Amino acid sequence: MSPVSSLRTRCGPYVPTPKTPAVTDLPLLVEFTVEGDPVGQGSKSISKSGHMYDANAKTLKPWRKKMSDAAREAWSAAGHSSPFAGPVHVDTLFRFTPSFSDPDRVFASTRQDGDKLTRAAYDSLKVAGVLRDDSLVCRWGGGKRFCAFGEEAGVTVSVYSLAEVEERLSLARRLARMRRPAPPKRVVM
Repeated sequence: MSPVSSLRTRCGPYVPTPKTPAVTDLPLLVEFTVEGDPVGQGSKSISKSGHMYDANAKTLKPWRKKMSDAAREAWSAAGHSSPFAGPVHVDTLFRFTPSFSDPDRVFASTRQDGDKLTRAAYDSLKVAGVLRDDSLVCRWGGGKRFCAFGEEAGVTVSVYSLAEVEERLSLARRLARMRRPAPPKRVVM
């Protein structure tokens, strides 16, 4: 039995999801830029007493504080007072200082992992009170590159609401289920 057919028998007939709109069509909740060398979340380490801590806490904590402060300031400047509690799309663009050995490189294929960088950004959004929880990030995008001439290292974070999109898509799914004819009943002998 194929995975799709087993899904159909357990969850009912498959209903395709309508295409999600492009980011440019989504309502922007907040956008902010933080200057400085980006730091990824990193791995956890365990102390001798058994407590877990971030292995790169000395550089991570100041970076997360800078991101949280910038996010909190941008969130209140946008007129929001409480954390957003709906699904969101987050774009992050990390810019790194180019190396002296190869200043013409564009893409930052360095040791900083993109997922660890975004994890630190999402945690900062939660700490700043922009999002109720970082699990609300349902779609994401972004990248990492070296700075162009005259540009500062840092990150630009854009948060878009998916609440209206979710309403439209769930309505489309309900309508699709209503239009489909009922499956024939099985006769058990």
